[in-house]
This record gives sequence, structure tokens and C-alpha cells, in this order.
Amino acid sequence: MEILNVLYIEDDNVDQKAVQRLLKREELPINLSIAATVQEAEALIALHQFDVVLTDYLLPDGNAFDVIQLNYPAPIIFLTGEGDEEVAVKAMKSGCYDYLIKDRELNYLKILGITIFHAHSAYKNEERLKLLEYSIMNAHDTFAVAKTHPSNAAQSLIIYQNDTFKKLFHHTAAKEAPVLGDICILTAQYFDWKKTTERLAEGKSVSKIIHYTPEEDADKYVDVALVPILNNDSICTHYVLIIRDITDLKVQELKLQKAEQIASDARKSEEHFLGVISHELRTPVNAIVGFTNMLWDTALSQKQQGYLEAVKASANNLLALVNDFLDLSKIERGRIELTKNTFNLGQHLQNCVQIFHLNAQEKNIGLESTIADNLHQMVVGDPVRLSQILFNLVNNAIKFTEKGKVSVDAKMLIYDKEKMVIEMVVRDTGIGISEEGLKNIFLKYEQANARIAANYGGSGIGLYVVKKLIDLQGGMIDVRSKLGEGTEFRVVLTYQTADIPAEQLSLKKKQISSLKGFRVLAAEDDHLNRRILITLLDKWEASADVVENGKKLVDLLAQKDYDIVLLDLQMPIMDGYETVAHIREKLKNDTIPIIIMTAFVTNDRIISIRDKINGCIQKPYEPASLFELILNYVSFTPENLHTMSNNQTLLLAEEKSYNLDYLRTISKNNQEFINEMIVIFIEQTDELLAILPLFLEEENFKEIGKLAHKYASTSRSIGNHNMSVLCRTIEKAIIVDQVTDAVPGLVEQLQEMATITKEELREELSQSA
Repeated sequence: MEILNVLYIEDDNVDQKAVQRLLKREELPINLSIAATVQEAEALIALHQFDVVLTDYLLPDGNAFDVIQLNYPAPIIFLTGEGDEEVAVKAMKSGCYDYLIKDRELNYLKILGITIFHAHSAYKNEERLKLLEYSIMNAHDTFAVAKTHPSNAAQSLIIYQNDTFKKLFHHTAAKEAPVLGDICILTAQYFDWKKTTERLAEGKSVSKIIHYTPEEDADKYVDVALVPILNNDSICTHYVLIIRDITDLKVQELKLQKAEQIASDARKSEEHFLGVISHELRTPVNAIVGFTNMLWDTALSQKQQGYLEAVKASANNLLALVNDFLDLSKIERGRIELTKNTFNLGQHLQNCVQIFHLNAQEKNIGLESTIADNLHQMVVGDPVRLSQILFNLVNNAIKFTEKGKVSVDAKMLIYDKEKMVIEMVVRDTGIGISEEGLKNIFLKYEQANARIAANYGGSGIGLYVVKKLIDLQGGMIDVRSKLGEGTEFRVVLTYQTADIPAEQLSLKKKQISSLKGFRVLAAEDDHLNRRILITLLDKWEASADVVENGKKLVDLLAQKDYDIVLLDLQMPIMDGYETVAHIREKLKNDTIPIIIMTAFVTNDRIISIRDKINGCIQKPYEPASLFELILNYVSFTPENLHTMSNNQTLLLAEEKSYNLDYLRTISKNNQEFINEMIVIFIEQTDELLAILPLFLEEENFKEIGKLAHKYASTSRSIGNHNMSVLCRTIEKAIIVDQVTDAVPGLVEQLQEMATITKEELREELSQSA
């Protein structure tokens, strides 16, 4: 129960103690404060908040009416030994809540507690009602209360209405007026009173938006709600009528709907035009390209070849333009679908750039490309869309460059067992773009200025399509440029790492397994992660210093020489961002490779420091991934190689496609058993190589899936993990995904890998005989 603070104004000690004993005996939740005079009471009121005031009628410096004159916001109860009826009436008229006579038997104490709590409750309710009435009277919504007619709610009488209600409907009737009256919106024309009466009787609210036109006034829209008020017997005795004027909102809504319809019609017309014209153009262009390619394979004179090259280049440019229009049409209609194909990322990028060498030579400008070695891996994504992005950027760079060169650089930002984040940069030394032109560079049909359109041509949709394709893949693109100095486009894309390594890497790979001779400086604040890093670097025989924050790292780097820096982003004192900036700007060290290690990598965060770092790996990382990333950026010197060469299988020895450690372990180095397993593998491989082409020709993918499942286990037993993974990929594509388009290419890889492994094992067998 709520504890009340009560002020008791009484100069008689006996009465004071009587009230105190009552509170103690009854254990009433009341904190009692006592004042003997009006002046003491006024002092206490200034310091404390009281819920109820009890006051004796006659006080040394006044009487109870003086207490009322204090205008204290709490109910006041008179306690008096005088049974004067005239005083009681005057007290109640003055605002006193109650008047109790202090009889000699002290019977008034029996009801004093109840009276105090009733007074407090009534006062609170009265305050709430006052607040509610004030809110209703001054509310923007119209508000009225009607006394319900039992058979027809339309004949109800309004017994209360606020000022907004009167103002909206010019309602000047008496306090109790019929609901219909001159309030036209509630007539049967707009309101079904029969259904309304039924719903109110069921205790359900009724609401409706009404559109009406007052006399000599504009159209109005109002939201009408009738909310029933039920008595204790669940009978609707009254209802609240709430009417909101929503004319302005409705007018804006109608305008918006009209504008959206106009825009939708315009989009449909544009899409239809683009779709029709693009398809109509593509058919003859495809024929030109096809016959040009066929003609290229015939005997031609040098002059004819020159003419044909011009025809082919023009046809390809026209086809690229048509494809842009087609893609634009698909983008606008949300019809672009990304494919998921497995391809060698690095090789694909090289092939894309290679196509433009002839274009660059014709303009007598250079075309350079640097594709990082670690990008030559198999990834899953849409190679066609990647080509389209790169083609547009490189084609634009060559088009707008009259002298100098165009360069294409691609590197890895993040790599783990699930994804690879790459950055592609296309730079040129061409005409550049103004600051104003950069604002609109990715807008549809926009070019930097009219002069460019006149001198260089183009539709202005290529970069718009590029931006949309990159957005669809969750990537980002930005541009930097200066008039007369050239332009730089940067693209960041994420691809799923495939579980199939590129052939040239998996079959004939040079292996290094130590960092002996290299000096590594690392910063990691987490104790566990720091311990792991120290253990790994020690295992790899690196000469390493691992510190807790960026401040210690830059201090060491200023004193000693290192080959590479490994850096966490989230650290105290000096975080990774500050550390990178300090190394590049304060220490002026632009040569040392910096690899970022973080659990909070996003494209945007990496982009903010991408110009200053060399690579990034996301935590938790695989040790092999970190090791490979380090190898990509350290430089091998004769001193390194000399230090590392002692008894290491790390130099330039070609990796075998198999590993017999598993067979050696389970047989305890029983060579006879190992040879027997090799023979079985060779026999199964011969069977596989003989039957796979037949199943492929018959498109018997079910049997191919069974063979792949069986051969995955066989490959694993002789330590060819890559081939085992490839088999599982083929099996999954057929049995689980039921996608067979990629199976022929995967089978071709399997045949090549199986042939190489079989021949290597034959040699192993002959050497052990």
C-alpha cells in the first residue's frame, strides 16, 4: 500500500499522542509530521510534500480557515471539539474535504484512517479529472460524449463537447443536443446507424473515414470513431465521439498517389522502349560479330585483316552498348540475376585486360596490369558481371586517354576459408573529371559535360550499369579525378572461396614452410590472441617482436628494421588506424608491408585505410591463410634463402599431388601394404578414366555422382585432398543441388588431376620396388 505523508496541526499534546498511538496500533502506512501553530505548518509545507493535512479548528495563532488560506494543494480535514454546524458548513464551502468532531470517547479516531485515505484518493481522482478535462477541451481532435439511445444511436444526446468540436461543425446548440442535429457528416448518407447501434451494443468501436463537402466550403476528409462506454452490467450507456480533420493529410496522399502513378507509367514506357529497341538491335549485331569471327579464320590479306579488325572492333563496341541498354532495362525492372560459377579469379582478370591491348596500341598509349599472385585461386561468383564491370572501366579509361597509360591493379584485401575480398583499381592519365562532374558520374544518361559527349560519344549509361551491378553484389565503387590529370576508379567485391584450388597452384606448386631469416613486428592487445601469434611465428622460425599496442610498435619500428608489420585494429593507447597513419606519415616508411588483423572488418573500414596497408585477414584466421598472406608481401633475398635452406623441404621443390603419411601411420610404415594400396588406387583410376567419358556422353550424371562419391574416399586415402574435395563438389552438384551445367568442366579437371596423380604414384611404386 502507498505510504502517505500527513501533516497534523494540533497544539494539544494529548490529541497529538492519541493520533500517534492510533497510527502505531493500526499500523497505518502514514508518515506523520506535527505542527503546533499555523506558522509552524507554513514552515513545514515550504520544506516537505504532504498528501493530506489534518488541522485542529482552534490554534494558538489562528484557526483552520487560516490553514485553508495557505492554498496548499492537498485535501484538508478539520478536527474540532466544537460541534458547530455553521462552522462545518463554512468549512465545506471553503474547500475542506471533511469535518470530524473530536468526541470525548475518541470515536473519531476509528474513522480517521479511512477518512485520510479516502481524502487522498478523491483528491487524486479530482486532479486526474481536471487534467483530463483540460486535455480534452484543448485537444486538436474534436471530442464529444453522447448518452446512448437504446434502439438508435443516431438519436443519442450529446451531453459534452469540446471547443474544437463546436468550431469544426459550427455547433451552437444547447449542452444536450441530438447527435444528428446539423452535423451533416453523421447523417444516414454517410453513416450506417443500424450497424453502428448493433456494434456499440456489443461493446465494439466503430470507425470510418468520411469525405463530404460543406456548404460554400472545400472538400473535407474526417476520421470518425465511436467508442462505447459500458457500465458494470456491460451495457453501453454512453459513447465517445472522436472526429479528426485529416483533410490536409488526405490531399497530400492523393497528390502523392497521382505523382507515383505518373512516374510508374513513365518507367513502364521507358522500360518497354529500351527492351524493344535493344532486342531489335542485338539480333543484327550478333550476326555481324558471328560472321566476322568466321571470316577471321579464312585466308585474308593484310589490308583485309585491317578492315576486318575495324569491323570487329566497331561491332564489339556496338554490342557492348546494346548490352548496356539491355542490362539497364533489366536493372530497372529488377530482373538482373547473378550466377554462381566457379572460376579462376586471377586468370579471369588477366584475360579481361588482355582484350584491350589492341585498343591501347591503336591509340599509342600504354596498358599495364598487376594482378596479385594470391588472386589466382578458384572462387564462386558471376564472372560475366565481373567482366562487364572491368570492360566498362577499362574501355572508358582508354577512350578518355590521349597520351600516357592506363593501369589495372588488383589485390586481395581479405582472405579466409569462406570469402575473398578483392580491390580493383583502374587508373588513367586522361582528361579527368571536374568536381561538379564527379557528383553525377554514376547517374543514368549523365556524362561529365556536353563537350565529352560531343568529342567522345557514348550513351552515359555504362557507369550507371557498373554501379548497379556492383551494388547487386554487395560491393562498392568510388572515383577520384582531377581535370587534365586523369581518373582513378576503385572497386571492392567479395567472392566466395571455392573448395577447389586452381590447377596450376594445386598440381605444380612451389612450397615454403618457414619464415626463418625474416623479421616480423606485430601488435595485438588481447593476451590469448597475442600468445597464439607468438606461437605461430615461433613455429615458422621468424625473428619476431609482438607488443600490446600501436604505441610500442611504432617505437620499436623507429629503432629497428623489420620485413613486415602485423597489426590489430582495436587496441588501447594507439589503435590500428592511428598506427598505420603514424608509420606512413610520421615515420615516412612507405616500403614496409602492413597486414591488418581484425575481427571487425567491413569494406568501408578497410577502404578508409586501404591506401596505406597491403593486406588484411579476418579473425579468427587459419594459420595457413596468415602464413600465405605474409609470403605474398615479404621479399626473398639471397640472405633469406640461405638462412632458410638448412634441412628444409621449403625451397623450390615441386609439391607432389599425393601424401602417403596416412597410409604410413595406419600400417606402421609397412611398405608392402602401402604398395598394395597404390596398386589399388592406380587400378581404380584406370577404371574411372575409362568410364567417365562414356557417362558424360550419355549425360548419365547419376552414375557420375556415384563414381565421384567412391573416388573421394580413394583420393583421401592416398593424401590427395584437392582431388577429394573436387569429387565431393561434383557429387554435391549432382545429388544435392541438382545443377549439372558445371559438371563436364569439373569432370575434365578430375580426369587431369587423376592422370597426374596416377603417373606420380607409378613412379613412387617403381622407386620402392
